[in-house]
Amino acid sequence: MQWAVAAVQHGLGEYGQIGAIGGDYLSGPETLKKKELIRNRKDYIEEIEDNELIDADVYRRRQIDLSKIGIPVLSCGNWGGNALHLRGNTEGYLAIPSKEKYLEIHGLEHFTGFYTDYGRTVQQDFLDHYLKGKDTWHRAPVHLRLRNVDGTFTDRDEQEWLLARTQWTKYHLQQDGGLSTQESDDFRMSFKADGRGVNFFTGPLKEELEITGPAAASLLVSSSTSDADIVVTLRVLDPDGNDVSFVAANDPHGVIATGWLRASHRKLDTSKSMPYRPYHTHDELQPLRPGEQAQMDVEIWPTSVIIPKGYRLGVNIGEGITALPRRT
Repeated sequence: MQWAVAAVQHGLGEYGQIGAIGGDYLSGPETLKKKELIRNRKDYIEEIEDNELIDADVYRRRQIDLSKIGIPVLSCGNWGGNALHLRGNTEGYLAIPSKEKYLEIHGLEHFTGFYTDYGRTVQQDFLDHYLKGKDTWHRAPVHLRLRNVDGTFTDRDEQEWLLARTQWTKYHLQQDGGLSTQESDDFRMSFKADGRGVNFFTGPLKEELEITGPAAASLLVSSSTSDADIVVTLRVLDPDGNDVSFVAANDPHGVIATGWLRASHRKLDTSKSMPYRPYHTHDELQPLRPGEQAQMDVEIWPTSVIIPKGYRLGVNIGEGITALPRRT
């Protein structure tokens, strides 16, 4: 992280880059000595590693009061931005009280959806309307480019996020590796932390299924250690048993969606949590007691996928990021 900061750090002055428009020094006019530049830098990664809980000053001074934002807002996200910016797009949209706020979520690499003609037109229309007073903005509050399994998109306007007509559905893990809306008897299944986890799948879908929005996994977990990182990955298999993947912001074979939680951070904020969206306080460590079960509610980031009849929905539960098999 330091190399990225050092290239544009304030105080580089005449040794820094020059702006193409105004011809000014991008890092300010002042030229500081190398030792002073080093003293002025902070190693952000080191700060994170040294401060695990949210009440640390390193996080407190970076928190933003979204309730104070009242100007028009256009938030453009990417379904393929899992583990990057997508959560900020949706959470920010929900929290901002502005009466004129718009959410757009696309797919593919972010630069494809956001910086080429499609994204440029969206941004230009918004800025021309709100900054120049032009009559260029006649869009719904929410526009989603829903993902199809063949890599195409279905464009759809919506009036809100989360979608009011969502039918929240519980799927239950089955001892035989199934995934069903029918409740199951209690059972245990184990896996090695350095393995590929455990998988559960529905049978071939009898009708098309659309998943648009967030999800969550409610698990009882025990470990031989005092902590564990649980990762939940949604999967879709085609009729031949191949994983469906999508070109994503940082992966040509991006997964449907993932969520993760460190067991010691499992404490819930009960005032904000919902069955489909757990919130964690991150203000107290709760280590596992080896061999004892603990409730973990894992947030799975928002996603979009239209699953055709005959395909299968699945979930992988493991420790650490699980890589899906690639098509050959």
